[in-house]
Amino acid sequence: MMGTAYLYGAKKAKPFEAIGGTEHSKIDCSGFVRAVFHQVFPAEGLDARADLDALTFRSIDLFVDIDTPREGDIVCWDGHVGIVYDPSKQLFIGSQTSTGVMVAAYGSGYWATTKVVKKFRKWRTL
Repeated sequence: MMGTAYLYGAKKAKPFEAIGGTEHSKIDCSGFVRAVFHQVFPAEGLDARADLDALTFRSIDLFVDIDTPREGDIVCWDGHVGIVYDPSKQLFIGSQTSTGVMVAAYGSGYWATTKVVKKFRKWRTL
């Protein structure tokens, strides 16, 4: 999904099917996380949950808070979410308004200096 354009509110784009710049291939941050986790854990129903605010700061049964992230964990801020890509370099993959789906740093630059609280969560079964 790298390079997929950002579109606010696009929660139902399906990964690995229609990438290439068409309207239905655009996705926002929670839609990206939802699509990826649905590919990994299709039986858990993450894509069917109406409110993905649960990925960030509300507790639900699918995620637990952690202090030290590993590859594949969730990194979230109030209003934004991504997937940890390389914890040793503090990198994540997410869909940003400025870049679409790309690798970004959570340990330096914009996402490290934003005033919004950063939190890490992991899938409960990992």
